[in-house]
Amino acid sequence: AELEDQIVRIGREHDIRIIGPNCVGVIDTHSHIDTFFLPEYRCGRPRASNVANISLVSQSGAFAAAISDWTSELGLGISKIISLGNKCDVDDDDLLRYLAQDDSTQVICFYTEGYDPGKGRSFFDTAKRVTPHKPVLVVKSGRGQRAKEAASSHTGSLAGSDRVVDAAYRQAGVIRADNFEQMFDMAKALAMQPPAKGNRVLMVTNGGGLGVMTTDALEALGLGIPHPSQDLQENLRKRLPAYCAVGNPIDVVGDTDASRYDIVFDEALKSDEYDIVVVGMLLQTPTLGMDVTNVIANHQKQSAIPFVVVAMGGAFTTKAGEIMELMGVPTYATGEKAALAAKALARYGEIKYGAEFRKSMRSDKP
Repeated sequence: AELEDQIVRIGREHDIRIIGPNCVGVIDTHSHIDTFFLPEYRCGRPRASNVANISLVSQSGAFAAAISDWTSELGLGISKIISLGNKCDVDDDDLLRYLAQDDSTQVICFYTEGYDPGKGRSFFDTAKRVTPHKPVLVVKSGRGQRAKEAASSHTGSLAGSDRVVDAAYRQAGVIRADNFEQMFDMAKALAMQPPAKGNRVLMVTNGGGLGVMTTDALEALGLGIPHPSQDLQENLRKRLPAYCAVGNPIDVVGDTDASRYDIVFDEALKSDEYDIVVVGMLLQTPTLGMDVTNVIANHQKQSAIPFVVVAMGGAFTTKAGEIMELMGVPTYATGEKAALAAKALARYGEIKYGAEFRKSMRSDKP
């Protein structure tokens, strides 16, 4: 503590800001600054992306290193990873204000164990100003009593009441995730797609089981799954084979090619009945080719409505997912992950648009 106080005093005397101590450093993929003291063969370094870039501030140095290594394999676009440590000088609020102004950061993520006395309020006040313009996500540990004690001994943070903190996050427009996998699944969607202007989701799939499971997940997250209007159903029936299901989900059936997806997107998007499109893309059937990726990406760009893709499978499917993400459409391996991404797009739309956000609680029944 004495050495830490001395470092802070010297920094203030010379107008130098200090990150740490008890941290692993900073990575900036755009300026190529890398102060991590860990060798690259043990801790991979993430890369920037032309499509989407996320920045992470982590109170834990171990997590900062692990996420650097993890995201280097995922191919997820990362702008900055900042290991915050004990926060002797620079704190969460300082970095939130900095990243809010950083053009190379599209989504801001935090891992925190708690806030120092008097610092939590300033963070939440800043977040209220930032979140209408840029998404902020957080994983905060220390929910239970034993975890709070561990957090205090680890970095000296005061974890506080989890219910109070959770309410403060909601009021400030900060989206809270339960874990890192959830946070980065949501951050990917928010970095790649525009926020939704409502919570009405359309599910389009070529696999009935995938449609049902994904719809279950969407409904469990409180999203609206409205049945298509009579006019939309009639328009779809005129253009699709009779054996296709035109409810919600819309099932274009396993013998489909890209043209049926094209028809559904064309009719559904011009109907203005949906705010988010979740696309099930099972590529094991030979009739569906890689051209479906262009159909999906083109309709998303033309409509400005957020799309999320769920594509389950092996190497061929993985390649299609990589192509989709190069075109800016987030792709997930399970319906549950895709549903969570859709929920994040709806939640951030609610934060961004406020009273203009359209909320439908209609079920998928006709």
